Amino acid sequence: MNNDDRLQGLLGKVTALREVTVDIGRSAADHSTIDAGREAFTTLGTAITSSAGRLSRAATSAGCTTTMKLTVLILLCFLLIYMLSRYLSHTA
Repeated sequence: MNNDDRLQGLLGKVTALREVTVDIGRSAADHSTIDAGREAFTTLGTAITSSAGRLSRAATSAGCTTTMKLTVLILLCFLLIYMLSRYLSHTA
């Protein structure tokens, strides 16, 4: 085996290593995007939970009709969030 053959073999290995490195970088970028989305949904969930608690306390003091309206509103919000999260998970 001469030096040219060895050089070509080494060049092929370096090219393959470069492609693997680029793929790892892309994968890391994809994971950071997913983590950022997960964190945003967690923050949104916490905010909705605290808001629902405050609304529930306000509705309890206002009467039964308001409580029913509030319950429907909360259910619609959760349904919207669920549908939105399913849509975003399928598009990613």
